[in-house]
Amino acid sequence: MEPPPEARLVDGWFQWQPKRAPMQEVVLGNSGAAGEWRLCHDGKCRTLSEIVGHPIGANVTTMKVCDNP
Repeated sequence: MEPPPEARLVDGWFQWQPKRAPMQEVVLGNSGAAGEWRLCHDGKCRTLSEIVGHPIGANVTTMKVCDNP
């Protein structure tokens, strides 16, 4: 997979912020062979396992927008 043209190599990792409308749902596949997804916010990154509180293994994770009551 090639990074998009606007990506920049920072400390050995390609980083970029997609310019697109917010999505209602994101599906993340995890084969278990390439490492785990990490989500970053406000300069802090955590793995999905850290976020959900248990190992997620080689599964598909679906993230959806929550409705605030």
